[in-house]
Amino acid sequence: MLSVTAGPSRNAEQEMSASQRGLIDTCFEEGQYETGIYVLDSLRSSYRKPPSVHIRQLLCLALYPPPEEETDNNPTADTNLPTSPSKLGARQQRSILIPTPAASQAALRLLEAFTSTNTSNALLRALPSHPLHWTEQSHDHAPPSYSQDDEDSAVARQSRSIQECKHCWEILREGFIRPQFDPSSSRTTSQIRRTRAGGAHTGGGEEGEEEFEQPLAVAPHAWPVLKWLISTLEKEESENERNDQHRYSTFLLCQIPPPRSAVDKRWDAGPTLEIVVFCLEEGIPQRQQLGIRLLTLLINLTATNFIDLSPFLTATFNRLQTMSKPALIFLMTMLPQTSLAIQFKLAFCRHLLVSTSSAVAKPKPKPKPKTKARPLRQTQHSTASTQPGGSQNAPEREMIPAQRYPTFRSADLLDLLGTPVAGDTKTALDTLRIRYELVLAYASLQTSADETLRDEEWPQLLSSGRLVAAVEQTFVYSGRAQSEDSRDLDMMRSILLEMVRTR
Repeated sequence: MLSVTAGPSRNAEQEMSASQRGLIDTCFEEGQYETGIYVLDSLRSSYRKPPSVHIRQLLCLALYPPPEEETDNNPTADTNLPTSPSKLGARQQRSILIPTPAASQAALRLLEAFTSTNTSNALLRALPSHPLHWTEQSHDHAPPSYSQDDEDSAVARQSRSIQECKHCWEILREGFIRPQFDPSSSRTTSQIRRTRAGGAHTGGGEEGEEEFEQPLAVAPHAWPVLKWLISTLEKEESENERNDQHRYSTFLLCQIPPPRSAVDKRWDAGPTLEIVVFCLEEGIPQRQQLGIRLLTLLINLTATNFIDLSPFLTATFNRLQTMSKPALIFLMTMLPQTSLAIQFKLAFCRHLLVSTSSAVAKPKPKPKPKTKARPLRQTQHSTASTQPGGSQNAPEREMIPAQRYPTFRSADLLDLLGTPVAGDTKTALDTLRIRYELVLAYASLQTSADETLRDEEWPQLLSSGRLVAAVEQTFVYSGRAQSEDSRDLDMMRSILLEMVRTR
């Protein structure tokens, strides 16, 4: 496990005593989950860290699948068969240990309460991550806060699976937490998938294989836990920012595999991007907004010198561009208006236009280029000095500037606007929508960015009328567009012309 540093206040938080932990353990061992959660909540304090094992147990309770509705085709138990007294007693004993929906809700509320009172380090240290430094062993688990021999409760044993994950997003996946001691839990994950898809399969061969589905990246009942995790990462960003550092999450950085040498940097955020894409494709605004928040957390990592920007952007763009049109539009319109987010959006729009334009001779980038980053300016770093997140190392990190986004100038904007629109009606309209977002992003960047990001030619581009002419010539579709498409095109042109003429 990675113990993530969270600022000066981390020294004020002390570990719970053995007697305090024992009270909670006793409740959980007896299946009294709500009582144990109440005791843990009563001990909650900004001066006291919650034990990592108990955070993992709370996560298991919060992620515990809700009971399925009984149907004639899916009985949970055969209550008509005679049962011996010993088996009946064992069954009743096991049923006591099954977490109830009320216990799951109580666990989630306590996790949210811990986020408000404790540092992000006290919570995130319980979750899996990659090592912080390339010389460390993978999954360098932190020592348990007490002997694992004391973990006798069913939920404690089940929570150990969290420590075996490669990254924190695995705990959200459908089927990660399976019902324990439940007669219906004998069904396999594949059977559960088939039930979700619409009925169990009774045949075999290739016809049956078509009904198998991959588990969902976020289980239907795991969305509240994803929201809690994103909120905790955002809190860590704020803590780092208060420590005179860049606004970024150290824990999220360590969800990206570490480089293999001291001169390389991290760039492959694939598992995190899978969650982002899954959220944006859901079509539910609340869930899509979680995807935007998580993507913003990723974008903020590019402000540091720990990310190899070029391959990171290439891999990220190639993954995002596979989304559906509604998801892409939501992404474009809902990204925050921060300087980093606008630069990301601008680079993404250019990537989309270049990769879809037949007039651009630039070859399409590979999904995962193995480009090496430039060596760090400082060649001697101890393991401690290269770890992000510690206030004592902030001045040293500030001496190493982060890589900048690819340069984009007014001439590049005019070139992309002037490229002929190719393809059928749908492709052409999609291309024009991307150009619309491109102009919006660049205008916003020139208005709100600092002097280092401003283009000296931008005022002249506005005063000369060249941008107005480019907008008028670009956002006119001469083909047979539907009336709704024509209205969308007219709206985009009107908004851009109004924006350009008033600046």
